Amino acid sequence: MSGYDFVVGGGNRVKVARGSFTVTTENTIQALDVTDRVIDFISEVKIKDGVVLCFNRHSTAPVIICNKREDVVNDVLAILCKLVSGDLIRELNIKRESNAMRAYFGASIFGASLCLPLTDSRLAIGEWQAVYLLELNGPREREISLLAIGSE
Repeated sequence: MSGYDFVVGGGNRVKVARGSFTVTTENTIQALDVTDRVIDFISEVKIKDGVVLCFNRHSTAPVIICNKREDVVNDVLAILCKLVSGDLIRELNIKRESNAMRAYFGASIFGASLCLPLTDSRLAIGEWQAVYLLELNGPREREISLLAIGSE
């Protein structure tokens, strides 16, 4: 983890902190709850109020907010697989000489990053929300970068 801090108008101190963590997925398609890893980072950097950006450096594994019930996020994955399947995906896999077109489309639909609020040094998401890495082309090792900006 690295970071720096600076002062902006009115003398308020703003702190910026960077970090990352790695997870290893076990299946081709899988949802991993990484909420606790994000919370651990927030605890380390000691930012009181602000935002934390979660960014996945990979094009086949989006980061999302979803209901924290495992069956719900698994339903999201099942629907995604149904949406991005069929003849067109098979044709693109052949054309691109890749078996990852479903994963590329899925990741593009969801996106590679989240911007999450921090309030009183806590992740300010809903009671039933969780941060997930959606593995769409595993198993792989994935790195999630974190950037927190806010008041001390």
